[in-house]
Amino acid sequence: FYAASAGELGVSLVVNFTIGSAAAATIFDAALCYVLVQAPEGYAASCGSVFRAITLPEGAAAQCFDERSADADLIVKLTSVRFTTTYDVVLAMSLDVPETMPDTNHFQITVRRDTNVTADANTQVQGKTIPATIMRLEVFWLVEEAESLSWVELWVAAAVESRVFQDALATVLEVQNTTVTVQDTDVVTISERRLQAGSSVNTNVSVTFSIDLLDDSSSNTEDVLLPKIAASGFLMHLSAAFASRLAASSLQVARISAT
Repeated sequence: FYAASAGELGVSLVVNFTIGSAAAATIFDAALCYVLVQAPEGYAASCGSVFRAITLPEGAAAQCFDERSADADLIVKLTSVRFTTTYDVVLAMSLDVPETMPDTNHFQITVRRDTNVTADANTQVQGKTIPATIMRLEVFWLVEEAESLSWVELWVAAAVESRVFQDALATVLEVQNTTVTVQDTDVVTISERRLQAGSSVNTNVSVTFSIDLLDDSSSNTEDVLLPKIAASGFLMHLSAAFASRLAASSLQVARISAT
């Protein structure tokens, strides 16, 4: 267990595991074993000032040593340890969380005997999803000559569902469309016309986007995105991209433009 906050240093990592009875039997005579903790690439587990043994067999003691090897970030030495009444071990330690989640997000817990032979192991402890750092962007769209406010609201919901807004923005910013999401929308009537054949409304549609910010080697950084958003032709290009996505979908609207 740990707080999966991107870029956080020194968060508390709680490691909880149950050793198998067969492994416990191989440790019994020496009453000594080593617990190796290996964090995924990009993370860094360490003893830190927070290390403590929360649950151990009665009479056992634990010492933590930072290792930084190919096998482990740290090693916990358990002495006077005989698993007779409990097979549970709970340890707390320090963890540095990376800015972005690694492709392979698995922790490895290995228990070795005093002879350095592996007694038990779990190499597939799933790490938490690290929420991406995001940039928020609000864009206003003018929808003209729509038949009613409720029609526009339904149309906006359908456009979000079809990813028309998201894909248009991703195209203009030249980022992967999977990194662009819509967080919120709002529709407000600005004027209404009543005609013999019916009525029409003009509305302002606000769309709040979030864009995942990734590492410096990608296009998803503030240094790359902010100049594109601030460029004088941004809204014109966004309107054109939106019109293209709209034409490719089954959605229709009288007149719409980014403002």
